[in-house]
Amino acid sequence: MTDKGDSVIKYRTGEYIFQDSDSAAYVEAYRKFVISKTVNADLSLSKGAMSFRPLDFKLWNPEKIDISKTVKFIGKSSFEMRMEETIRALKVE
Repeated sequence: MTDKGDSVIKYRTGEYIFQDSDSAAYVEAYRKFVISKTVNADLSLSKGAMSFRPLDFKLWNPEKIDISKTVKFIGKSSFEMRMEETIRALKVE
């Protein structure tokens, strides 16, 4: 937050993902994003408000173009829902 109460969106430094296809890279990046989002939500519940909250992720190709919104594969929406359900179910109590 700024001193005027405006939200600031900042992307953290990325990491390299090497896969045979854009779809496979998307699956790995989305998995990491969902884990980060789930852990953050769990910490927020137990510790209170967090200063960092994952909202989105970017997936850059070798030409430095974000392809996270353009990667398409059959069953993408159902994959995303299953991934979130699976990771939420892995919570350690």
